[in-house]
Amino acid sequence: MKEKKQTNMSRGGVLYTSKVKAFTLIELLAVIVILAIIAVIATPIILGVINDSKYKAFKISLNNVEHAYELYSVQKNIKPGTEINIEDLPLDSKNLKGKVFLNGDGKIELKEVTDGTYSAEGTLDDLSVLKGTVEDLLENRLDVKVNVNTNARSLVVTVETIEGVPTSYSYQILEPEEYKKEANNLKENTYTFDKLKTDTEYSIKVIVKNKAGLTKEITKTVRIEKIDDIKLELNPKDEYIKEGTVTITYPKLDNVRYKYRWDSEDFVEADISIDGDKVTTTTPAKNGTLTAVLMDGEETIISKQITITNIDNMAPVIEKIEGNDNVQSNRKIIKITASDSGVGEIKYSCDDGTTWQDKNECIYNQNGTQKIKVKDSLENISESNEINITTIASEETFTINNLFPDGSFETENSNDLVIEGDSVKKIEFDTSNYISGSKSLKLTPIIVSTNQWGSGVSIKITNIKEGHVYYASAYCKSSAKCGILAYTSDWNNGGIYWAGEKNSSSAWVRLSLYAYSKVNKDFVSFRLNILPPFDINLDNGNPYYFDDIILVDLTEIFGKGNEPNSKWCDENINYNTTTVKKYNNSVDIR
Repeated sequence: MKEKKQTNMSRGGVLYTSKVKAFTLIELLAVIVILAIIAVIATPIILGVINDSKYKAFKISLNNVEHAYELYSVQKNIKPGTEINIEDLPLDSKNLKGKVFLNGDGKIELKEVTDGTYSAEGTLDDLSVLKGTVEDLLENRLDVKVNVNTNARSLVVTVETIEGVPTSYSYQILEPEEYKKEANNLKENTYTFDKLKTDTEYSIKVIVKNKAGLTKEITKTVRIEKIDDIKLELNPKDEYIKEGTVTITYPKLDNVRYKYRWDSEDFVEADISIDGDKVTTTTPAKNGTLTAVLMDGEETIISKQITITNIDNMAPVIEKIEGNDNVQSNRKIIKITASDSGVGEIKYSCDDGTTWQDKNECIYNQNGTQKIKVKDSLENISESNEINITTIASEETFTINNLFPDGSFETENSNDLVIEGDSVKKIEFDTSNYISGSKSLKLTPIIVSTNQWGSGVSIKITNIKEGHVYYASAYCKSSAKCGILAYTSDWNNGGIYWAGEKNSSSAWVRLSLYAYSKVNKDFVSFRLNILPPFDINLDNGNPYYFDDIILVDLTEIFGKGNEPNSKWCDENINYNTTTVKKYNNSVDIR
């Protein structure tokens, strides 16, 4: 220590000098060094004491958590495994955070508990305590779970953290060789490998790291199954339909597009409905090709087609209507010609669709406007085609009088039969061959050769009226040819008016004759001849049979100028006819 003079002034203004003692610089430095040494030695000891007291306080707090949880779980009826926030427990320490629960062993377990200085996990008898935050605690462990889901042609890899805090993820396909891929050091815990091959098995490797450098590697094998095909179904399933729908059933996949189109039209997005693992849509059916596709982005994964040809919604077309001419008749028969570009049989309606028939004819018996339609078996109906009927005639009933009433020879009266010429040997009546009744006329020819038209048997008819039209008919059976004719008494000089003949060939045939009596001053009578064969040799000797002979005066019955023609007589008059119906002006005169 060193003395130092110091001058001072007294109260009376007199100066005086005094001596003061002070530390030197070296002395001060020595003190500072000593204090530093003491601090270095004492600080860790003091901090250790402080930390130890904090640690002990933390452990006491954990014990308090255990007791508070026991009380709280009873009061709140907390089930085992249920995590409770420590902040919710009745504790005095408000800076303690974390969770507590009753584990599967029946022990109270702490999870990520911290007071800001210390962190702990585990049960009280097996406790992990770390000085630091919860994050520091988690850096010391790492455990993950890897899930791989398939979708269409993709593998979706997801990493689920069980313990720790991962900081990077790497994803790899190890096999098959041609699909090896990898994505390393990503921040995301999910990754998708897409555009892969279906019906193939893949080996996947996932590497997970945390900040502390801990690494977890997991390898999994997963298979992408073959995708179900698209199904196309036309309903209804009949062979031919008028209308219907096509149901499209797609396999259910994520992140794909469902589309379809008809023929070369643009693809449209399907308005889908989801039922379980199936995705369906419907579209109205039509003839053509329907293509349904399943798309991954702009790439087609699956394509399916159905070609439809059995939709028929076109009505048949009436091409021609025939028969509506100007000829007067008792009825009109209209023939319809129609075509159908579709399928099924055509049906016809003569009354504008009220009734339908298979036959392509309409029969009308009254005048007026009629409407004709056609349809197919699928009820596609055409528009009405109108026709105007104006030629239907009125009906009358006429009585038929046979001028030879015993034409079936039941009375065996041969007085009206006269053999003429040299061909017939005799006249008999036969009970084994006949058409009506029980007998027929049997003529036995003479075996000679003749060319005589008059040979045979004449029926004597009286009261033939001048200028009248007559219709005659008979059935004949022979081994050759039969014939009938009408003539005057002067038949050798051109008096024959009409003749009819047919080959019989031993079967009954009908002969008919349409004749008229001339207005002639030499006119004597009108006769009907039943003849053996003309212009052939009669050497066979086989008999001829005749039955059901009629002779009708058409002029007498129907009136002058209204006599029906020979065709009408053949169709409407026979031996048993007593009355007929005829329509005015319905047939032409011959």
